[in-house]
Amino acid sequence: MEYQICVFWRTEHANANGFSFVKAYCGHRIHRLFHTAPNIPQYAKNSATGAMKAGNSFTNEPVINAGSYHDDRWPDDWTTVTTDGK
Repeated sequence: MEYQICVFWRTEHANANGFSFVKAYCGHRIHRLFHTAPNIPQYAKNSATGAMKAGNSFTNEPVINAGSYHDDRWPDDWTTVTTDGK
């Protein structure tokens, strides 16, 4: 299954109901090292290429917002908030 297909319906459902996915963060493969390629955007119509293969493990980490997908990072370099405050 292509990476884009696995997030398409989730994105369509969220958008149809007024929600969005933060585009700055993504899922990723889990291997001997925790964060490994490929990065897998959690929203449809992204630039990810490739397909899942038997034996691959990856995270599914959607950040779903009640409004905009745009986010700002606070000075603590950890906390993020949506730009529209929702």
